[in-house]
Amino acid sequence: WAICTGTSVPNAAIRPAYLSGMMWAVGESAQFVSLDALGMSQGYVFGAIGPVMLSSVISCVCFNEIRGRRNLLGFGLALALQVAGVVMLAVGSGASAGGEAEVGSGMEE
Repeated sequence: WAICTGTSVPNAAIRPAYLSGMMWAVGESAQFVSLDALGMSQGYVFGAIGPVMLSSVISCVCFNEIRGRRNLLGFGLALALQVAGVVMLAVGSGASAGGEAEVGSGMEE
């Protein structure tokens, strides 16, 4: 829009957006690699739930965003349930080396 209207945008305003876009692209590429290596059932779970768990632990520990004993207990319970779910999905879907079970076509000779 700035190009269309001829408005000048300072570089200081563009740098954070450019940097976050580069970080997103690296993360997305890493998720594609993990999907290829682990299979869809494991790679997607780790790629979707892992960053959520990590960012919530960082927000709790570094930024003290969750306060109070009751809230911390709730957070700990939710985190434990997430970890248990990820572990169960990882163990349960590891039927083959790639993480995906092979399915026959039904056209065996």
